[in-house]
Amino acid sequence: MDTQITVETQTSGRIYENDDEQAGTLRSRVLFQAQITEMVVVTIENVRELYDEHLTYNVYAGEYDPGPGDDYEPDDDPAQAAPIGIGESQNRSFHVDTDVDRAYFPVKSGHRYTVQTANLAHGVDTVMTVEVGSDHYESDDVEAGNLASLIGLEPTGDGTAYVMIYNKTGWGGDDKTYVLRVTEAAATPTPSPMPRGAGRSLRAG
Repeated sequence: MDTQITVETQTSGRIYENDDEQAGTLRSRVLFQAQITEMVVVTIENVRELYDEHLTYNVYAGEYDPGPGDDYEPDDDPAQAAPIGIGESQNRSFHVDTDVDRAYFPVKSGHRYTVQTANLAHGVDTVMTVEVGSDHYESDDVEAGNLASLIGLEPTGDGTAYVMIYNKTGWGGDDKTYVLRVTEAAATPTPSPMPRGAGRSLRAG
């Protein structure tokens, strides 16, 4: 017996699926958060397509506590944004379906910064925005086939960059993890003005 569970919400049309709960086990488990009061349809199949009255299993449905989330929760509201240092990587998660993660870091005029998500777990497709003053940056996928997000910015003034990330798939759970990283690019040296006459060869005679 190798079960696969599909849960479909009848009003909002969301679909949640799971084959193996984790590597090495054939049981299935779906965790989801109801957005509204509605009916759901649960379908359970044997992916090995073997059918016999002796191939039995148990089904359990109940409520669960998603827990407090990662170390930076709560941070759904702008006022709850967590600080992130330049060069720091934070292990984050979308612990519920509606989770929004926020962070902020200081920026200086003329400096170049990169904000990115990485190491996305299965079911995570990040969408990220960065606000610096009146400037707005947004990134969905780095490239085709890469669901991470990447934003490069060079502020025109000193200030604070505010980062917001959400999961495009709408799925939540403690296993919906990713890494948020902020780095600063090496400054480009500014050439010093050359003294008058420098670089010229003078000959007499």
